[in-house]
Amino acid sequence: MKLSKLSLIVAFLILCYSAHAQQVEWHTDYKEASKVARENGKPMLLDFSAKWCKPCQAMEKTFWTRPDVIELSGQFVCVKVDFDNEKGLAGKYGVAAIPNVLTTDPWGNGLNYSRGFGSNSDDILKRLKFVPKDFSPIKDANLQLETDKNDHAALERIVDFYNQNKLYFQSNQYGKRLYKIETDTPKRENLLLNIGFNYVRVGLSDEAEDAFKDFQ
Repeated sequence: MKLSKLSLIVAFLILCYSAHAQQVEWHTDYKEASKVARENGKPMLLDFSAKWCKPCQAMEKTFWTRPDVIELSGQFVCVKVDFDNEKGLAGKYGVAAIPNVLTTDPWGNGLNYSRGFGSNSDDILKRLKFVPKDFSPIKDANLQLETDKNDHAALERIVDFYNQNKLYFQSNQYGKRLYKIETDTPKRENLLLNIGFNYVRVGLSDEAEDAFKDFQ
């Protein structure tokens, strides 16, 4: 009988540990999470929410508890952002309504976002899956830009990385910086073409037209 009781206690403790382990590991300090992301080359996942927000609470119970979502979250540095207390952070990323799930690279550059919760749960998951999970190939390049914001080789590596991962808008942000310092005419022309086509890919027709005019 004693052995049976002991076995039940052990089984209960194992179940409790498993339930605790199978959760999204949330950070609450954005700055600390940023350091972790940069060190590990992981993207960041920011969940803007509040206690008074009913859709946020529904998301907490039905979305963030899903096994597939929990597994995927392990590839991000996840931050639970209190919308009421982090107005500066919300302003930085243009978050005016919640729930809002936003992803960034390890350096805080926005990648994509999903606003609201309900029938869009599959869209949220799709966006999370799209984000590259390893930014370590451009870790050194970003460190170099902190020393010299116009480092040509570093900018080239970052532009290529974002292009290869189909993050065309982010590629253009660095591509325009590279264009300003590029002195080789054929390379400048190729940069403008790439910037123009990237804007077409993300549906920014006016920006694409401006780039093609500059090319002409």
